[in-house]
Amino acid sequence: MTLNDYLALSHYAQREESCSKKCMRIKILLFVTTSIIICNLGFTQVEIKGNILAQARLATKAAIDGDLNTMLEYTPANVVSYLGGKKLFFEHASKLYQEFEKKDIKIISVQVIDSIIFEKQDFGYHAMVPKILTLEREGKTYVSHSYYFGFSDDGTMWSFVEADKLNSKDTAPMFPDFKTTLHIPENSVQIIKVTGSNEVPKDDSNILVETSEEKDMFYVGKWLAEDDNELGGMTFDSEGYVSFKHKGREFGGKDFDLNGQRGSSRYILENSTVPIKLDIVINNFSSGEVGRLLGIIEIKDDNSMILALNFDGTRPAEVTEENSVLLIRNSE
Repeated sequence: MTLNDYLALSHYAQREESCSKKCMRIKILLFVTTSIIICNLGFTQVEIKGNILAQARLATKAAIDGDLNTMLEYTPANVVSYLGGKKLFFEHASKLYQEFEKKDIKIISVQVIDSIIFEKQDFGYHAMVPKILTLEREGKTYVSHSYYFGFSDDGTMWSFVEADKLNSKDTAPMFPDFKTTLHIPENSVQIIKVTGSNEVPKDDSNILVETSEEKDMFYVGKWLAEDDNELGGMTFDSEGYVSFKHKGREFGGKDFDLNGQRGSSRYILENSTVPIKLDIVINNFSSGEVGRLLGIIEIKDDNSMILALNFDGTRPAEVTEENSVLLIRNSE
């Protein structure tokens, strides 16, 4: 099947108001494949992404090293102004480091991931920058997945804040009338893994959320579409990647190639909601996030679940016959 075939079928499928389950599964395949194929970066976009990645890593190194001057350089001016200027910014940052020492918290590493997404806004650029934080406390190791939110006037110089803070009432005065076209995760901590224990100290609540490792492990494995012989099913792995099988061919996962474009497809779960929220994120290795499917999951029992997805950028409010597929765990 050629790229034109994919695009034509995608256009037809997305215009259907009432779609069979088979059509819904074709949409999943098309979303993954066309998101990767049609992404074509110009030099300016590559340069902007390079600026974001380099500066986010510099800001991160400064935070680990306690380099307050460099931290100031990559902090939005309105945050510094709200805190009372440069001197009070330094005092505020110093108190945070003292608090870490007091609670015996040691940052092991902060890895800035290159699957960055950025978009032009009415005034400047915004970016989402994923990162992985590893820290230790009281003999336990914690790994959290979160995001920087980046601001830039022209894509050259960037400043960063924790993405989840933009949804906080405490920081709202720093960003009055804030608007963006980017999707901001509802919780900056996506998956927490505690080495050696599933117990999270109670007084860590302002740093980490309750571990969801056991809940997330429910989904890991191969799932078969019950009544369809073309889309064989989906595979969720323990690293957070998801792949799809269609007529014996597999798409997606940690690293896949389609017509010369390499990418990956990840899944993000929010187990604290009813129904459970699922994001399927498509990344192109050259440009970062190029597509996101929003869905919900209803668990029927230990070996079956219903997945509902929308293809218009919204999350389904409920499971219906048209938007859902029944997945059965493959016990083989």
